[in-house]
Amino acid sequence: MRSTKGHVREVVWEEREGGEVYELSHTGEKAHWATVLAWEPPARAVIAWHVNPEAPAATEVEVRFRQEDGGTRVELEHRNWERHGEGASAMRSGYDGGWDTV
Repeated sequence: MRSTKGHVREVVWEEREGGEVYELSHTGEKAHWATVLAWEPPARAVIAWHVNPEAPAATEVEVRFRQEDGGTRVELEHRNWERHGEGASAMRSGYDGGWDTV
């Protein structure tokens, strides 16, 4: 994921398969985050998340929504770290607490 260095104006999620997730800076700079692989509202969405823009492969993030008594259960699976070879373990550990914030 490329970043606009803290000057984020907006994060855009194109709601369709093949769409893009990216941030826009206040100066109009665009930083690609992910490509939408599956868009199936209201049940789930799957994206190819580009954890490291230098790496040739992306991980996948799947978010599922299930109606339960009195609310909605949200399940998040972040997978395919092995695509990043030797550095995968260190890269993955950097995300251990990050999804709680999101």
